[in-house]
Amino acid sequence: MPELWYICFFRFITGVYFARLTLLHPERLPKAEQPVLFLGLHRNGAVDGFVYYRLLGEPIFLISTQLTRSWFARLFFHGIAVTRRKDEGEHQEKDHLALARCVEHLRTGGKLCVFPEGTSSLGPRHLPFKSGAAWLIADYLENGGPPLLVLPVGIHYECPWAFRSKVEVVLGQPIATELPPGRHSSGAAQGTQAPHRSRPGRGRHQRRLGQTAGPYSAFGICRHSRNSEVLLPVAQGAGKGHLQTHRGS
Repeated sequence: MPELWYICFFRFITGVYFARLTLLHPERLPKAEQPVLFLGLHRNGAVDGFVYYRLLGEPIFLISTQLTRSWFARLFFHGIAVTRRKDEGEHQEKDHLALARCVEHLRTGGKLCVFPEGTSSLGPRHLPFKSGAAWLIADYLENGGPPLLVLPVGIHYECPWAFRSKVEVVLGQPIATELPPGRHSSGAAQGTQAPHRSRPGRGRHQRRLGQTAGPYSAFGICRHSRNSEVLLPVAQGAGKGHLQTHRGS
């Protein structure tokens, strides 16, 4: 579908369904053309995407392939499709191609929004974070490109199931992607093959990275067998503090 369709459709659906959309700390958005990776909390299913698209400057989303299988679904959803473990068994090659598209989109100055939890929940706290965001940042650092802005994003619904409810989206502090002194972004920087390039070894390295990140930690250090490190962003400010504060408003 043409991009203009999604711009008009998402503006229409959010304008009709919600009474008010508010973006807190909009000054944290880039002032100039710059690649941006939004790490969004996933609270209310596909509705989160409609709100984020409207308030964050129309980013491209990393979405499940299930949302692209029919023409009707593609009227509502578009983005870079990835195959989740719970959707299909053979997914590694498709995932690799999807992540490569994400990196290329960012390198050309695009905006990308991913949901590190992998699925949505209206529970009292966020779900465990998957390691895909760390892989994506590591790939970008390895391939090089303009400075990457990584922004954690939180979302709160006054009443998620109510018509004409109010929504707040919170932009967290930018997350530094510089590696500690003496560290490399990947094994390739040390003259060895990057772990994600080897399909048989990728699952092993992901297990070393860990499938989840501890909740409410500001950063998790993800290590792989080449003894290199990449910072896994966790939206502490956008995840726990802001949302719990707004819950009583």
